Amino acid sequence: MRNICFIISTFKKSGPINIVYSIAKFLEREKFNLYVISLSATNVSDNNMVEDFKSLGATTFELKNGRVGGFVKNKREVKQILIENKIDIVHTHGLRPDGLVHGLRIKSKHISTLHNYPFEDYPMKFGGFKGSLMAAYHFWIIKRMRNCVACSKSLSTKFTDRGLKNVKYIQNGVDLTVFPKELIQHECRESLKLPLDKKIFIFIGSLIPRKSPIETIQKFIQQGTNMDFCLLVLGDGFLRDQCEAIKDENVILMGNVDNVKPYLFASDYFISLSKSEGLPNTVMEAMAAKLPVILSEIPSHREIIDINRQAGILVNDNNFYKKVQELVTSDYKSYSNAAFNIVSSTLNAKVMAENYEKFYLKLT
Repeated sequence: MRNICFIISTFKKSGPINIVYSIAKFLEREKFNLYVISLSATNVSDNNMVEDFKSLGATTFELKNGRVGGFVKNKREVKQILIENKIDIVHTHGLRPDGLVHGLRIKSKHISTLHNYPFEDYPMKFGGFKGSLMAAYHFWIIKRMRNCVACSKSLSTKFTDRGLKNVKYIQNGVDLTVFPKELIQHECRESLKLPLDKKIFIFIGSLIPRKSPIETIQKFIQQGTNMDFCLLVLGDGFLRDQCEAIKDENVILMGNVDNVKPYLFASDYFISLSKSEGLPNTVMEAMAAKLPVILSEIPSHREIIDINRQAGILVNDNNFYKKVQELVTSDYKSYSNAAFNIVSSTLNAKVMAENYEKFYLKLT
């Protein structure tokens, strides 16, 4: 029996935390004891997943030293937890956990999952100067870690192209067990008070530049004054006011919602024009709801579509309108089935956890 400890920044629900939870959920219990350390307390208003981890039998720790005070205190407390609980494997997720564990002198084996490409993600999220410094620092840490795993093949390639040979990959996967086999579309629309007589395209993500919400709304409006289409936008962020300013009557901004599944089952198509991703959970969740997808031509999106090219379309500025029109006039069922096939056969949490389990058992 091995003791494994996941270290995360916070228990706030997010794409990477969902991945950590799915790994923990599908690991074989007779082989691993689960521990989870959060480096910061989760705000009361946030969707806190600590109880979800506890329901798996995990022992959880939520440090409350703050980001500044925790710079020194967290190292001491984390090291003490790892030693007292005789942790065999430490699995970190994110810049702060990577930096903290890299600086510890511990006997535990260490693996880091890389969920993004720092040189693309951090400047867009934190601004050019601060983001570039953070990216350089994270890259410096990654370069010195023995066991790094990117969440997609395309992300691994980006690190390899930058000279790193220590980054392998295990593709993210969606937990299909939490998706109902079928929800009736018109019933979902009625309960959510969504249009009953339109094709609904759904966007899910933070309203930040990397996710391209403004471009998505603009392209949808420029597609024409087709009253049969509706764009549903789930998520919030500092671009919310700009999105409100440019939307028309066929664009619905919902903000953050606790459960995206009914909205997915109420929709017809999923759209993401993101500029950079690791291997996006939202795309896989849409496929679990059997939605054909409209995706920007970034490497991680191409990696998904290449599994089954009937699952959706890759678009750019030049072909967006033509390809979307071709999609909505094509055989919907064949696209829907192909989308679900990708997650049922390949990009699901069970396959992902099995691959991580194999990696844990081979750690050096």
